[in-house]
Amino acid sequence: MNVDRERVDRERVKLWVDALRSGEFQQGYSLLKTSEGRFCCLGVACEVARRNGLELDSWKDDDGDVAYGERHGSDWSTTQLPGQVADWYGFVDDAGNSVVDPPLGRGRGDHYVATYVNDSLAANFSRIADLVEKIYLAPEPELDDAEPPKEEK
Repeated sequence: MNVDRERVDRERVKLWVDALRSGEFQQGYSLLKTSEGRFCCLGVACEVARRNGLELDSWKDDDGDVAYGERHGSDWSTTQLPGQVADWYGFVDDAGNSVVDPPLGRGRGDHYVATYVNDSLAANFSRIADLVEKIYLAPEPELDDAEPPKEEK
């Protein structure tokens, strides 16, 4: 699903990029926030949104993994952005639908979404921040026609 770049809140995306590069967050995989306190790139996005005014709650499941969502809503997630977080960043498509796993690259005609780049390609937060900048903060998006390089976990 493509994000309508004109709706993206670049100031908020810049906060996410800065947080990814800050060294404050330990990288995790497959979950927004693990029971060990490690974050995937989208978990960092949730924390940034919460710290910057979005009313976002979290709860721990029986394993201690964290889900994010609205206090009285049904849109909770442990693996992708809740819709309200996607909307806060302006990650919506042309029809205004939330894009809960924003694309960060392209290869062989397919878009690579954030969870794939973080979890399957194991790109580190610095590389993910570079991709976010190229796609959402650059005047013209730069969707590479190759997979982002694989990083070590």
